[in-house]
Amino acid sequence: MLRKINKYLLKNKLRVDISFKLVFFIFTILVILVSIKIVLAYDLTLKNKIDSKLSLLKTGKIGIIFIDIYDKDRVVYEKNASSLFIPASSIKLLTTYCALSNLSPFYFFELKFYTDGDIENGVLNGNIIVNADFNPTLIEEIIYDPYDFLFNCVKETLDSYNIKSINGKFCIDYSISKEKSIPIFPESWEIYKGEPFAPYVIPFSFNQNMIKIIKQNENIMVFPNLGLNPYSLINKSSFVDNAYWYIYEDPFEYNKLVFSKILKDLSINVPVIPLYNKKGNLKLMNTYLTETLLNALRYQNYWSDNYVSQSIYYLLKYKYDINLQEYYRDLGFYNIVIDDGCGLSRKNRVSPFMFAKLLSYSVKNGLFKYIEYTLPGYLEGTLSSRKNMPKTIKAKTGTLNDVSALVGFIKTNSNKYLSFAILYNGPYTYDAKILEEQILDIVYNNY
Repeated sequence: MLRKINKYLLKNKLRVDISFKLVFFIFTILVILVSIKIVLAYDLTLKNKIDSKLSLLKTGKIGIIFIDIYDKDRVVYEKNASSLFIPASSIKLLTTYCALSNLSPFYFFELKFYTDGDIENGVLNGNIIVNADFNPTLIEEIIYDPYDFLFNCVKETLDSYNIKSINGKFCIDYSISKEKSIPIFPESWEIYKGEPFAPYVIPFSFNQNMIKIIKQNENIMVFPNLGLNPYSLINKSSFVDNAYWYIYEDPFEYNKLVFSKILKDLSINVPVIPLYNKKGNLKLMNTYLTETLLNALRYQNYWSDNYVSQSIYYLLKYKYDINLQEYYRDLGFYNIVIDDGCGLSRKNRVSPFMFAKLLSYSVKNGLFKYIEYTLPGYLEGTLSSRKNMPKTIKAKTGTLNDVSALVGFIKTNSNKYLSFAILYNGPYTYDAKILEEQILDIVYNNY
């Protein structure tokens, strides 16, 4: 009798278990279906709202992509994401990513002094060679007074070896480029020649080869003061940020003037010459650290500085044999075209997908926080006039006559982290900038 009761109970328990599991399975499926429906509804709402805004764009081509970084790179929205666009200054992010990956955020730019001679009784019998290897940080935006810094570096080097005179030459080292066809000014930049935003970039560059002139009533201040007539310079200068900026057309002559003035003030009478080929055994005299790569990139991206980014582009190319285009093609982005490191070239071609995917990948390889640090946020840097953007944005801008670009990160209202890229090529760049802000606002509030 007991055996029959146990058998009955076991049979009914099994039925209950099966029924419970079946109900739980059906409930789980329903929850998943409802969740999918909610997500699809969210996506559809977001898509419809963005598409509605895009329909108002008069003409031109636009490419957009938003990727959910922490949801397996889920594409939240895309349009023409794989098409190629002129990226303008947003290409600086590619220079940033490559430099951080290969040199590390805390790579230090240096200023070095060498000699090929010997010192005897305060006399250097030989040459002094100054080397910077495309160091972009010898500018007043990064070093408070770069001329004073350079003066003190030369003075300290001479004093530390008790050098009172030089029986030789003072050489500015340009040998890293292995080219004499300098100044290095890309052919694709010719339309911008003479503009402050299109500087000459050579292996040793100081203060972007510029002379800054500030005129206050009858007073004129010149930085650096190389003994040139300021009035004649003003007539050939561009007026930007309450100052006149004169670009010295021959950067080699400019550097010669700078060091000649320093040496004269130190009572050292020695010719200053360019050096294209280093020969013999050079002895390192002194090394001066100027700034980290990370902080140089922050200035570069925060204010979209072409000089810094192009210098880093050449540093990677000439010193470390890293061709930016080949580097990214090796990563699988086969169709891109990279002609410079700052975005002035109209030959550059990049897709929105590449930008967003690369930024998303930076989370996985540990570069995210460094890249984010270099970017301006809401009402900062090049975003300082973009009042209608979400306050959680960190992004790099890009602008040419017929190009508007915005690439970066955004945290949505529901705490989702997205990488994104919006690239527009066409005549209505003002309308495109407004559209960028509207799209970001839609994504912020609807995802």
